[in-house]
Amino acid sequence: METSYACPVCGTVHVHQSDRYRNHVCRECEKRARCVAHDRGVLGYNTSPMGGGFAARHGDRSDDQCDQVTRDGRVLVDGSEFRMREAYMGGIVVHTP
Repeated sequence: METSYACPVCGTVHVHQSDRYRNHVCRECEKRARCVAHDRGVLGYNTSPMGGGFAARHGDRSDDQCDQVTRDGRVLVDGSEFRMREAYMGGIVVHTP
């Protein structure tokens, strides 16, 4: 079953196969996520090759883990707070708290 939702940042309507993450940020807005502690761009990733676990790193250095986002998931996108975490069945999702 397909469902539509509007990104909470930009308002763009997207069609999805699942309504599990209806309040998540679209991929374009997710690219602007910044860690709260350092005000630096941040990327989330799965720590297991099978798609499980969660950690975050600063986007400007692939070897620079962001402990704050890895610990609590708090990120800012265009000044609003969201949570970055592991999605069900792997992958990363940024959503409203």
